[in-house]
Amino acid sequence: MYRDIKRILPLLIVAALLIGGASWFAGLIGRPELAASLQWIGIAVAATGVAHIQRRILLPKIDLQALGSKASEQPTGAGLAFLGLCYLVATLIQTLAAVSAR
Repeated sequence: MYRDIKRILPLLIVAALLIGGASWFAGLIGRPELAASLQWIGIAVAATGVAHIQRRILLPKIDLQALGSKASEQPTGAGLAFLGLCYLVATLIQTLAAVSAR
């Protein structure tokens, strides 16, 4: 649990700074067109942190480090484990986007 907080808290702090301070920073450097891009980057970083929390809630007993080391014994296993994890995270992010769009 503590390990997850150390991973997610910096992500959420960076996301909050990017979302909240994008206009200020873009004005500071004299490039106001960057504000929207910085805000979208902040939203993507926040979605990544929230997707990690969702994954830990949905699959609390899966240790990804052990899964990765076991899967790396075979090239096919490593590829399938990577694709499965990418699919899971993409699904969680899409679900989060669909729910937040309402």
